[in-house]
Amino acid sequence: MAISREAYVQIFCSLVGDNVARVVDARDGWPGHIEVQVAGAVRHFSLHVGPIGPMSRGKSYEYRFQPPGPNRPMLTLPGTSPLLIGVWDIDQPAVFVAADPETRLGDPKRVSTLFPERLFRAAQEVGWAEPYINSDGGVRWAFLPQLLPSFIEHIEQGVPLVPKDVQIAIAGAGLIDHPDAAAAARARAATTRLIRDARFARSVLEAYGARCAMCGLNMGLVVGAHILPASVLGSSDVATNGLALCENHHRAFDRHQIWVDPDSRKLKIHPSMLESAETHEQDKVFVTTTFAQIAPPLQKIHVPARQAFVDRYAYFDGRYDWA
Repeated sequence: MAISREAYVQIFCSLVGDNVARVVDARDGWPGHIEVQVAGAVRHFSLHVGPIGPMSRGKSYEYRFQPPGPNRPMLTLPGTSPLLIGVWDIDQPAVFVAADPETRLGDPKRVSTLFPERLFRAAQEVGWAEPYINSDGGVRWAFLPQLLPSFIEHIEQGVPLVPKDVQIAIAGAGLIDHPDAAAAARARAATTRLIRDARFARSVLEAYGARCAMCGLNMGLVVGAHILPASVLGSSDVATNGLALCENHHRAFDRHQIWVDPDSRKLKIHPSMLESAETHEQDKVFVTTTFAQIAPPLQKIHVPARQAFVDRYAYFDGRYDWA
């Protein structure tokens, strides 16, 4: 007996987790009204959901989910955001495959959402698959249901995520081997941290024009680094608590080999590095290309906060005695 779309709304929320997603009104499942806990807030969504199955003809490895019939366009209920997601739960673990709903809103045609079988098989194995770009340019994402809040946050923030980093976070949380509520919560927290780190890095790179504040390098080798580390109580993910740094200066900064004056923002390099520069030409290049003072960001509102440096040195008490 076929499962109704209304029942799929119930199944969908139970797979995400009863304490994370709840059915407000299943309606007829196209859409159903649900609420989801995202980043500590209750959010409402118009859920367009359906079962994933193989194509009835064509390539055996191609799968799809689709609207319940023609003249059933996607719509957004008042006070909600749209979701377009297929559910694969024939064999465990269950997997969600999501597509961008914005391109389908109001379209009366019964258009299938297509993707290869390897997409959701990868998500079964590692929890979060590498996104798949279809021939029409549409992106498909596959992930374990418990990670729906992380997926929503990722898409809404519009920041890039390295799938391998997400997979490591999921494995470290134990969600693959022990898919219980506690492991799911740890995986969501770890993924949220990656999203926030990516958002922070983007804001810092934009503030400095993607150039290292200590040497001016770009070439796609620059990252956003916290002044007061993210793990420290009181740290914030704002550009004034960050510096755009190339990989070399980032490593030196993290190893406490470069000191920044909180007031003048002048730089001091560790004596051991200066000594090495006297006998090694490449080390000398690093020292001589390092600015005497932090390069200013593009706008004054993003100038590094004095207190961020003060708090950094207090947290790493003793590590900067050489300065």
